[in-house]
Amino acid sequence: MSINLGSKEYKIIKELGRGAFGKVYQVLNENKYYALKKIELIEFSEEELELYENEAKILSSINNAHIVKYYDSSKDNEFFYILMEYCEGSDLKQLIKDHKSKKEKIDEKTVYSIIFDICLGIKEIHQKNLIHRDLKPDNIFIDKYKMIKIGDFGISKLLDNNDKYAKSIVGTNNYMAPEVIKGDKYNNKVDIWALGCIIYELLTLSVCFESKGLYGIIDKIVNKPHGKIDTNKYNYKWQDIIDLLLKKDYKKRPDINEVYNLIINLGNELSLNKQDFKNNAILDIITSNNKNSREKKIKILNGEEFKKLENENVDIIYITCK
Repeated sequence: MSINLGSKEYKIIKELGRGAFGKVYQVLNENKYYALKKIELIEFSEEELELYENEAKILSSINNAHIVKYYDSSKDNEFFYILMEYCEGSDLKQLIKDHKSKKEKIDEKTVYSIIFDICLGIKEIHQKNLIHRDLKPDNIFIDKYKMIKIGDFGISKLLDNNDKYAKSIVGTNNYMAPEVIKGDKYNNKVDIWALGCIIYELLTLSVCFESKGLYGIIDKIVNKPHGKIDTNKYNYKWQDIIDLLLKKDYKKRPDINEVYNLIINLGNELSLNKQDFKNNAILDIITSNNKNSREKKIKILNGEEFKKLENENVDIIYITCK
């Protein structure tokens, strides 16, 4: 079975998943895989369809290695389509599930690398006056090179210069900030809250605010303190960061630039800094035969200092030096 978008034909390989409003397929065109989101128009209201048109618009404005790349969108009499980068790997939800089933904590350097990449993606989003509004492990993808990418922008909000706050109650219950649940105005600090939940989940393999029912989740988010991580296993500064990100009062939460600096400082604390590169203790490298691809990935972290790679056929995936 195939789907035609414009003049191109895309062969459906398999269904990748389905959400509240549509299905996502792995498709193939000219020996390249893509992810294709397909929404059946007859089942959705104008408002719901606007969510997907909004997603296409937002994705088209972003070109960042840590954001799922948008290629094209199209609409016919029956369906609306969004053609995106295919992340040949998994997502954080599956990573957490796998480690939980093995009763095995995620290595601290791996957690650090994941959060570092997520911060770079959020920096890009917030610089464009966007709020993702649904950051969660399910929407953080891992490609075949173990690059972390933020996806699923269906309910993102673009703030204009005259409106720095949003009002709609959207998102996934366990990761909603208190101000969203209470129906208050909110800003991009809701993404900071969600990031705190993600960090907690990676370090504990448990959802930060979990309960049997919706009311219990809401009560925990709005009124109850969050849990603690095992500081015997992980650096205590992770807890400090989580405590800051999960402040009930959004005004007391740091912005993404402040979070990024906290993560950099934690990297120094964990000895993930320039000295490690000098000692050839480079974190997470993979083989690559494409020199141009290697150079492109090295330049991902604008403004960072890099040790020039001397070896051929290596590609740094996570850079943690300041």
